[in-house]
Amino acid sequence: MKIRFLSKSEYHKTKLQVLCPTTRIFRETEFHLPFNYNTNLKTLGFGAYGVVGLSTIKSSGLQVAIKKINISWHHTLFAKRIIREIELLSQIEHENIISLLEVYTSNSNPKDLDTIYLATEFAGDDIYYVSQNHKLEQNQIIHITFQIFKALEYLHAKGIVHRDLKPQNISVSSDGLKVKILDFGLARYMSDKMTSYVVTCLYRAPEILCQLDYDRSDATYKGAVDVWSVGCIICELIMKTPLFNRTTSANFPRKELELIEQIFYLCGTPSIQYIAKIPSDLLRQAILQFPRYKRQDFHSIFNVNDTKMVDLLDKIFVIEPSERITAYHAMKDELFQSFYSNHGVYVRPTRTLPDRTLKEQMLEKENQFNQMSIEEFKNYLWEKCLHFKKKSKN
Repeated sequence: MKIRFLSKSEYHKTKLQVLCPTTRIFRETEFHLPFNYNTNLKTLGFGAYGVVGLSTIKSSGLQVAIKKINISWHHTLFAKRIIREIELLSQIEHENIISLLEVYTSNSNPKDLDTIYLATEFAGDDIYYVSQNHKLEQNQIIHITFQIFKALEYLHAKGIVHRDLKPQNISVSSDGLKVKILDFGLARYMSDKMTSYVVTCLYRAPEILCQLDYDRSDATYKGAVDVWSVGCIICELIMKTPLFNRTTSANFPRKELELIEQIFYLCGTPSIQYIAKIPSDLLRQAILQFPRYKRQDFHSIFNVNDTKMVDLLDKIFVIEPSERITAYHAMKDELFQSFYSNHGVYVRPTRTLPDRTLKEQMLEKENQFNQMSIEEFKNYLWEKCLHFKKKSKN
């Protein structure tokens, strides 16, 4: 197959891409690349939204992960997720968060828009793959955990909750030194109203499983779901298996109920006041049938040498979200003191200042999205493909 590269003038004018000979590699999936990318694509993975390939930028040799997203226009929900991911990644910049480099399409006009490509820096294999294929030492797990909390502290201070943290959404560099959070498709600004059905099931916090009311403006309450997910990730890195993975039912509501009981077994049955807040009568009555569980001794459950790590898990796995440790206070935990040591003197971690301007911008955009038609979404995404530019310089 011949490859026709567009000239720079053609490319910058329309952002149309050229078909690359990668059909065989991507299971008959057409994959288009900008003129300045190498065509020797490698497969990184397949997800619910499309295919991810690995290429390099010719001029710099920088490795780039390219996610091809096939857009369904039966409902605007899917388009909203794509736009949120683009908007959030264009506004944030942190050493432990993936950087979005380019947004483009292979379509020739907004009316026919059905494919979007997101090109990000390639930050290494995800920690699920790394943990399954390599033995991670305890100090490596601590180093990974610290960097995840650094990224979360930054996001939560800016009012952003990731909502889908799991080992597959966190990358680690080949030398094991740099960790980055990926995939912001479910990320949202912490508005007063947030949908609760988020986070991959095994990493889902009890307040989500119990369908507790999210009509609250308390950012700590909402950011707590990410912190819980980090606790599940730490345990999985230690044990090489998910912490809550003993469900036997294929029926999804029943599976969630089994997960809730596993959480209560580990953390203890919450107060009757907590259970009373569960809005579903059916779920509340099912939970009341559970045995009364006492909180487990974490030091006997988690077989690790460093008691400080177990102490941190004890602060993470708290059922009431308002009492769960925050990302900022987790950064200050005794487990991570060595990261702030300056010639033996402990230096307190700096706190990211809240970004009120970003809050106003994102809430304004959310209101805008709720009123947009499918055609308006297509035009909005088309403009992003033509004029994408990272705005954040923080």
